[in-house]
Formats: sequence, C-alpha cells, structure tokens
Amino acid sequence: MADGGAAGRVEGIVAATARRQDVGEVKFRVASPRVGGEIAWEPPGVRRQHFIASSTKLFTLAIVLRMRERRWLAFETRAAEILPSDMLRGLNTFGGVDHWEAYTIEQLLAHTTGIPDYFEAPLKGGGTFIERMAQVDFGWTLGDALEEARRRQAAFPPGRGRAAYSDTNYQLVGAIVEAVSGKGFAETLREEVLDPLGLADTYLFTDATLDRYDTVSPILFGRAAPRIPRAMASFGPDGGIVSTTADSLRFLRAFAGGELFPTGVLEDVTAYWNRVFTPLRYGVGIMKYELPALLTGFRKVPAMIGHSGASGHVMFWAPGRDLFIVGTVDQAEKRSLPYRTMTRIAMACR
Repeated sequence: MADGGAAGRVEGIVAATARRQDVGEVKFRVASPRVGGEIAWEPPGVRRQHFIASSTKLFTLAIVLRMRERRWLAFETRAAEILPSDMLRGLNTFGGVDHWEAYTIEQLLAHTTGIPDYFEAPLKGGGTFIERMAQVDFGWTLGDALEEARRRQAAFPPGRGRAAYSDTNYQLVGAIVEAVSGKGFAETLREEVLDPLGLADTYLFTDATLDRYDTVSPILFGRAAPRIPRAMASFGPDGGIVSTTADSLRFLRAFAGGELFPTGVLEDVTAYWNRVFTPLRYGVGIMKYELPALLTGFRKVPAMIGHSGASGHVMFWAPGRDLFIVGTVDQAEKRSLPYRTMTRIAMACR
C-alpha cells in the first residue's frame, strides 16, 4: 500500500544530501509500493548520465550468467582454459607456488583468487591509481593492470574461504568474455544486456567515446573535479559504464526479476558471502549491504544486495521487499555517503 508521506520523506532525504557542499550532481531513483510505484529526484540542470564505476561489475556478472545459461562456460571453468598462460602467470605466487592454473570464473567473480588489486594498491612511483587520477589524467591497458598486480604480494591462495576485493579479477573476466564471445566487451555488453532491456542511455565509456566525457556528470575528488576521460576509458569491465538512474533501475529490476536469466540463478550467486569491506560482504559478483542493529538505533533496515562504485554510486534492492534504490552523489572521497543516503531511504520505505 502506498504511503503518501513516504515519497515526501524520500525526496527530503535526497534533497538534504544534495544540499551538502561536498557532493557533485546528486540523483536518486526509488521503486517501492510505499512511494506509490517509482519516484526520481534530479535537480534541474544536472546531466542525466553519470559514471557508475564498480557497479559495472553487476553488468559484467549478468553477461557471464547469460553465457553460463547457454553452457558457453561454467563457474568451474578455469581461466587457463580460455586465456593464454602469459596473461595469468605471476598474478598470485603464494607460498612459493604460482597459482596461475587454478583460478576459476567463480573465484574471479567472487574475489577469492587472491590476485592483488591493481587499482587501489600503492604504485611503484608512490600513490595509487585513484590518487594519481585526482591529479592528472592517464590511461592504461589490460597488460598494465596485470603488471601492477604482479608487483604486489598475494595475501592467500585461490579458494572459497577468503576474499580480497580486486579490480584485477574483473579485468580478467572481461578478457574471458571477449575470448568466449569473439567480440569486444562493449559490443558484447550491448548485445547481451543493453539492447534486450532497451537501455539506450547506458554504454561502456571507451577510447571511442572520449568526446562524450563532458556530457557525463563529473566525479569529484574532494572539492576538485579533474577531467579524466583517458582514465575512465581504461576501466572497461571493472568500472567503465555510463548510465542514468532510469536505466540503472530498469537493469536492476530485470536482474532481480528473471528477464536476463532465470531467477533461480540468484541462489547460485548468493549461496555464500565473504566479508570485504565492513559492512559489505561479497558473493559471486554481487554485494550484500547489511547494517547491525546497533548502528541503526535498533530500527529495522532490510539487507540489500546489488553493487556500488567508488564514484559515489549505489544500485541495490531488498529481496522480498519490492524495494529498489539507485543513485549517485558523484563524490569519490565520501565512500560512506551514498550508503547513508540509501539507508535513510530504505528506512523511509519500511
């Protein structure tokens, strides 16, 4: 049943976030019976499209799940069966053993390979990719990302019991998708997800779309808004998608509702959860966000699954509650802010 006050509360929550001095172009869209169906909050004059960063990984997962349904690959398929050995060697040498032959597609998707993260770990010259991006635009290739990962020490051998979030895993998943499909990742994304769902305002940002950079909401790094088109064109399957709240919500509902693959597949990707960043846990290509009661004043907040991105993007739904929340604050240095906004929205929709 719709709650006439819930829609107003949601709009007030998002408006309060947008009034902050440390956010970019704030946009949120919520679907719930409590708000009478669907509501969107976008102030006049903002750009409709924004970078969703690592929320891209849920689109990448959708592609893999569709290929899995066709039996083109399986979770148990080893990357070494598809990718050349020189691409995989040296990425995880733990206990004196190079585990290059061991990585499965499930392990890559679940961040349980132990392969170090190329993106947020320290670079040879100091700083990290994300810190350097805030200062100067630069691009990289798959080979560059893998070389950065090889420079770092793996924390554990591949398996299922431990997880360490690593964008390197999804660079490899993207390479697997391309090898299996025989097409570029952007084209495969369009054919497998975007066209079937009619997501006309969503695309993978690449070298071919550099001229569209200024039509997309800028990502703030603190108070700075550096122009980083080359960097954003380098993420690909681990974080390169541009979208809108309307398209992201359409995708999320299709992902949860069986339009892209049978709903029973969700049981496979949520069968186990490993802790990655408190309070986030990771399944097979998907995040779970669940706050302990102590942090919510013992008010009930539903567990939500989906994905988020370092650009300040969130894209989650509450299974069994018919509640979907997508949005962005376009701020890379306030990682908790979109989650706090999403939590307040979820509480308003109880």
